[in-house]
Amino acid sequence: MTAREKAGTTDGFYLAVQAASNGRSHGHCDSGSFIVFHDGEPVIIDPGVEAYTAKTFSAERYSIWTMQSAYHNLPTIGGVMQHDGSSYAATDIKYATTDLAARITMNLATTYPPEAGAKRWMREVALDRKAGMVRVTEEFELTKSAPVALSFMSSRMPADGKGEIAFRTEKTGVKDVRLKYDAATLRFNVEKIELADPGMQRSWGPALYRVQLKTLSDVVAGRWVFEIR
Repeated sequence: MTAREKAGTTDGFYLAVQAASNGRSHGHCDSGSFIVFHDGEPVIIDPGVEAYTAKTFSAERYSIWTMQSAYHNLPTIGGVMQHDGSSYAATDIKYATTDLAARITMNLATTYPPEAGAKRWMREVALDRKAGMVRVTEEFELTKSAPVALSFMSSRMPADGKGEIAFRTEKTGVKDVRLKYDAATLRFNVEKIELADPGMQRSWGPALYRVQLKTLSDVVAGRWVFEIR
């Protein structure tokens, strides 16, 4: 799914979401991930790949961080990431669009192996053109209580304000974008990823940032709403 806040211009939000099989060629085990741009500038991103090596096409492919769901904009459930293979894919996919909003919903439980204990994980990603924001809703049920972490990858430096993350850039004239979350349920953590690959440096600069919003305790079910504006 792709959607713009305003037709024919990069002004405002741009949203792209994919829900493909994790068995597709050159896949990254990232079914259900999304990217967000604002005023033509990246905010929430897909890191891409480092230069291909023999390891990229070996049995060790999914030990490379850029090929793992924990480094895409997805949940990690009880420390378990999405699994590779054509049988692991988002299901129950529904898409709808109007002049006011574009949205896609899917069940991500089918992208994880049994040890994750994901009974149902419904994700909705929507571009609300009227409100001028992207909204991500996670509603889930697990077979066992476990810690959950949601990753958000960015080329911008994130700063947490206890319930609101500001994604900031030093680029002149580029506005901050903020992600609102429930600080009573989730805690903020950020990891700086220094980039050594020349191609990734050309795209993103010297480093990327992985924001993780982690549950304060183990959970068996929940409903979370995130607003990006």
